[in-house]
Amino acid sequence: MKLKQIESLLGRIQQFSNPKLDLEQYPTGPHIASRMLYTAENTFGDVNGKVVADFGCGCGTLGIASAFLGADYVIGIDVDLQSLETASQNAENLEVDVDLIQCDVKNLSWRGELLHGSFLFLILMLPFMMKESLC
Repeated sequence: MKLKQIESLLGRIQQFSNPKLDLEQYPTGPHIASRMLYTAENTFGDVNGKVVADFGCGCGTLGIASAFLGADYVIGIDVDLQSLETASQNAENLEVDVDLIQCDVKNLSWRGELLHGSFLFLILMLPFMMKESLC
């Protein structure tokens, strides 16, 4: 899929209706998300045919972009149920498969194959620590 196609499709994603400051929720725009994943795939071959884990997936933007780029399996993990509901709706609307898990990644434990590093590509947007600067 071409970069502009990915960006256009990601532009349809519903973002947070009420971002939670304590979870440092902010939208990942289609411009940066499409370029980040497109570069990961076209420069390093990190997406197509791979298992992709999106930690702190929020509304699902990065996981959905990974699915567009041919990831074999995409899993999104987030602590916030409302975000996961939005991510689920986004994936359904864009007709991609993304498995979603409600979990704090600090408490995440893998079983069997997953424990031994089968996630070949891990994506996440690091928090900006805005909560600390606004309090």
